[in-house]
Amino acid sequence: MASGVAIELLDSSMNAIAINSTDNGYPITQGNNDLTFRLRYKATAVPVTPGNASSVLYFDVSYQ
Repeated sequence: MASGVAIELLDSSMNAIAINSTDNGYPITQGNNDLTFRLRYKATAVPVTPGNASSVLYFDVSYQ
């Protein structure tokens, strides 16, 4: 099992979004909207231990 890695959440411009934080929001319009996010593994320690890796990210959306 890999160690020294964690999941990183990115917005559509590839800017990191801090975990457990509130974002300023994303504008939406009437009708259908697509919000694009990306995930990647990020080193949290050096060296990273190679191996299989899996993760879970829970994402809450608050609509106002």
